[in-house]
Amino acid sequence: LVIEWYDVHERDITMIELLDAEEVFLTSTTRDVQGLTDLDGRVFPTYQPVTERVFKEWAHREALDIDP
Repeated sequence: LVIEWYDVHERDITMIELLDAEEVFLTSTTRDVQGLTDLDGRVFPTYQPVTERVFKEWAHREALDIDP
């Protein structure tokens, strides 16, 4: 749903790209949208504006429809 709701391009990335990212988040049916705080020794910032926007949109749309 995150891919549908945002203008994104899905592709495979390397571990180097992942570790160079400014923000990283996971999505799942049980955790919704959750920002990562660390990954393989790399610590990500506490404030993650993109992740926050995605989480808020997710929460808003999820509340509108039990089966989005």
